[in-house]
Amino acid sequence: MPSNVIEARAGEGMHPAVFSVTLPDFFIRAYSDPGDVWLDPFLGSGTVLVAAHKNDRRGLGIELLEKYCAVAIERLVGMGLEARMVGTV
Repeated sequence: MPSNVIEARAGEGMHPAVFSVTLPDFFIRAYSDPGDVWLDPFLGSGTVLVAAHKNDRRGLGIELLEKYCAVAIERLVGMGLEARMVGTV
């Protein structure tokens, strides 16, 4: 029987909960419609926002650590998207 546990190992300096865009892509397509908004309360490197954009959804994210905000912003800007940090704790 297959396990229901997904294992991922982050490289040095990477976010500890790294995963492929295909995971949020599946849920975004299954449980929302184009134009809907997805909120990722643990933004990390922005993978959910990337999947949201690829599926014609808007994405918002919350991240505690500024270093990961910078990674997500750089990733999204590299895709030609407007990305910005709104506030800090």
